[in-house]
Amino acid sequence: MERPQGGKRGPISRINEDAEQYLREVIRKQPDLTLAELSECLERERRITISVSRLWTVLKDLGLRLKKSHSTPQKQDVERIRAQRDLWREAAQELDSERLVFVDESGVTTEMTRRYGRGPRGERVREGVPVGRWRTLTVLGAVSTSGWVATMSA
Repeated sequence: MERPQGGKRGPISRINEDAEQYLREVIRKQPDLTLAELSECLERERRITISVSRLWTVLKDLGLRLKKSHSTPQKQDVERIRAQRDLWREAAQELDSERLVFVDESGVTTEMTRRYGRGPRGERVREGVPVGRWRTLTVLGAVSTSGWVATMSA
């Protein structure tokens, strides 16, 4: 297929109205699918092969943006969680606090620079970084009601 004179360049898109409607339906049912998963769905269900970058453009043109809002749990979830917490509190009251030991792990890195930066188009963001071998130090600690029981670094 060729485009008429004066039109856009390249072949005509295989994403027709039927494929667009299919994409909208799939995304409505499962909005967190990746581009690769959507591409696989199109190939499997509609026999349309499309690159991930082209699919990104198609979704953008359809007004389907990459957005996700996190919301608070529904009322029934809150009630279920509250009941579980109440059960845990009752069971925790029977524990002897003198026998409890809490273990914590922390990490520190000598890589104290950001990996990316934004700057004007065509210009690199320059930043000095520490010279030498970068290390990560892991610190483990165990603490009880009487204080620190043990510490270790690796």
